[in-house]
Amino acid sequence: MENIRFLLYMAAIGIGFLILTGIKILMPEEEYTPPVDKIGMKLYRPIFFGGKRETTSAEVIKTETKEIPEEEPPEKTLIKDSELIVDRTVNLSTSKDETYFLEMIRDYQANVLSKRKYRNDVVVRYYRHESDEAKAQLLVDFGFYLHERPVDKSRFKNISSNVIYFGNGFPERDLKLITYLLVKNGIPIKRLQPFKNYNGWKKNSIEIGGNPKLTEKPTLTFSEIRSFSVPK
Repeated sequence: MENIRFLLYMAAIGIGFLILTGIKILMPEEEYTPPVDKIGMKLYRPIFFGGKRETTSAEVIKTETKEIPEEEPPEKTLIKDSELIVDRTVNLSTSKDETYFLEMIRDYQANVLSKRKYRNDVVVRYYRHESDEAKAQLLVDFGFYLHERPVDKSRFKNISSNVIYFGNGFPERDLKLITYLLVKNGIPIKRLQPFKNYNGWKKNSIEIGGNPKLTEKPTLTFSEIRSFSVPK
């Protein structure tokens, strides 16, 4: 009798094993949750899932809510002192003359343009050359009225303005300022020359013109303009 009970017990275990094996084959692993016994241990998982541990809901939530570290901002590009040496050298080499003219412009705007809008006390005659384009119009912003004249002779038409003739009564400060502004704006003034005859209106005037003989001469530097003195 005991033998029969033992055989029935073993048969029941075998049938249960076959049923669970069929469930594992027919159902995907992620959709199958093995039964849990009273003490909470997973039954049959070591047998059917190779000892894999089921991920609990708490672990899933913890994984999903895991903070993603913020990306670090790119490092700021720092300019080393050695990289600024060239620029500092250039600025130092030109600052003396540039500063002189910048201060002259500030003083001119404060003490001249603030009191009168137009410079009707001097005459600025300008012989308009095509290659000058509109660069000489800069002088209008400083109150000078340009008495424009066409260039008649063909040998003067194909050159830029390169000389300023002046009368002995024309203010030296204004002469330097005008020359600086023209050169700074791209008109290659190469010589400052007094009129041979400056009687009458020419005494307080200048003429901006072109001389073919000066085309190969170098443009006046800011230092040369600054140090220029009207001959007595």
